[in-house]
Amino acid sequence: MALHRLYVEAGPPGLRAIAKGIRDDSSLGSTLNPSALGRILNGAVFPKGYALRTLSTWLAGEAQNHGTAAGEAEILRRTVEESWQQARPSPKKGTSGLGGAVPEHPGTASASPEKTRSDVPWSDARDERLVLGGMLLNKDVIADVVEHLRARDFSHSAHASIYETILDVYANGDPADAASISARLDKSVQVQADQSVQDYLDGLVAEARIANEIAELCAMRLVDRAFLRDLVLLGRRVDREHVSEVEADVDARATAMSTEMSLRRLLKQREEPDQGEFGWEGALDEIEAVNSRGIPTGGISTGFPRLDYVIGSLRPGQLVVVAGDHSMGKSTLALDFVRSCSIAQGLASVFFSCEMTDSEIRMRLLSAEGRVPLFRLRSGGLREEEWTRLARHFKLAAALLYIEDSPRLSMQDIRERSESLSARNDLRLAVVDCVQLVVAPDIDHDGPRSLARSLKQLARDLKIPVVVVSRLIAGTAARSERPPSLSDLEPSLLDEADVIILLHREDAHDKASPRAGEADLQVAKQRSGPTGVVTVAFQAHYSRFMPLEPTDPPTA
Repeated sequence: MALHRLYVEAGPPGLRAIAKGIRDDSSLGSTLNPSALGRILNGAVFPKGYALRTLSTWLAGEAQNHGTAAGEAEILRRTVEESWQQARPSPKKGTSGLGGAVPEHPGTASASPEKTRSDVPWSDARDERLVLGGMLLNKDVIADVVEHLRARDFSHSAHASIYETILDVYANGDPADAASISARLDKSVQVQADQSVQDYLDGLVAEARIANEIAELCAMRLVDRAFLRDLVLLGRRVDREHVSEVEADVDARATAMSTEMSLRRLLKQREEPDQGEFGWEGALDEIEAVNSRGIPTGGISTGFPRLDYVIGSLRPGQLVVVAGDHSMGKSTLALDFVRSCSIAQGLASVFFSCEMTDSEIRMRLLSAEGRVPLFRLRSGGLREEEWTRLARHFKLAAALLYIEDSPRLSMQDIRERSESLSARNDLRLAVVDCVQLVVAPDIDHDGPRSLARSLKQLARDLKIPVVVVSRLIAGTAARSERPPSLSDLEPSLLDEADVIILLHREDAHDKASPRAGEADLQVAKQRSGPTGVVTVAFQAHYSRFMPLEPTDPPTA
């Protein structure tokens, strides 16, 4: 009550003054911000050990500063801590100790295991017991439950251990009854102090006989509660790590983005079963898709049919590198991939540019789609038919094509924006131009390798192709007019890339070349297919490449 009066009398200014005093006291091991301090003094939350010691020590110090003897101040400190410990509510009889009531059931051998995962809300020991008892009673229940439930969904650690053991025994083809599970369980698993594991498992079976038909329903409830627990724990972590830093210089946007990323990972984790969502059925679906339309399920057409035939399109989870010498048209080719994805196929894509501005990129897209020379878009003097073509191709405004232009783009920026677009707009392709200008995640000698690995991980995590534009390494002047090779590429990209396309144009070095207006796309590396060269047309005035071959892919 005295502390509550202190809270009422202090008000926001007083709480800020107390928090500042605690922060400025170098003898204390931690700090408390005004918001957390207010919740503690108001009785809304009970402080953890470090917060309790910090507050009680500061109060005792203040008392001593205002004339209280050192011995009396120490007594005050101990009294505050002891009073708080006594005031902390203890679990009521018939509860799990985790904030949720556990209804007793007639004939049960025990209410719940003694050990639970600490500080976890919304546990339901009875549902957990019914699920486990049903699995021990009927192997068909195991097959039904395993589709939904994971060991981490159990709030009681002993129940999680029992569940994992049942699955291990079932997977080996052995009977998963109470006796065999008891024999297999680790001796460290503890249930009730006055009960053996065998008796506890027998009690689970006895309880499940009464409600054998609802084991799967109980399992689904456990999944829902586990998800709620994860959400609550995420909220607590955000409050502890970010919101509690009220007086610190915190970037609110960065905090929001970090929280959004954590929530998306949590949702993704819940959507994907442990055995992997692809499986044999997905493999057969991909084979059927390739044979029916030439592109695997989830694949993105490059816009060049013969290139699609060689590399099997831009596939989810792949890191694709487009590399070439300066002024070859690497960015133009990457934009062609984006045009094919978002305009021709109507799918969402994002183009990260460290070299061109948003306006420059849009000019190139308009030129390529409207067949209007790029120099005339920039300098003026458009003809009437060119205005007509531009108006006809203003469908670009409706395309799900997102542009991020920044000269100091970091890997964190790329990941956060890509994850956001993936969650909100079903992102299907990400392009990074150019990789050498991206700020590496680690500022050390391993920066390039770490960056390449992070880009590959992004493709895997979001299940999209990530295309990166790369320059050739310095010191290749001796290459002269010869086409580039893998040895001209950054080693880290060479290691991590699934597909490497080397771009070369003879007329870039020799304007009188008989192959003027042609470009070679050399598939120099591919993990899951052949290599080779695909020749395309280069229309520099329209800022685009075009296929030279017929639209139908060749038949082998």
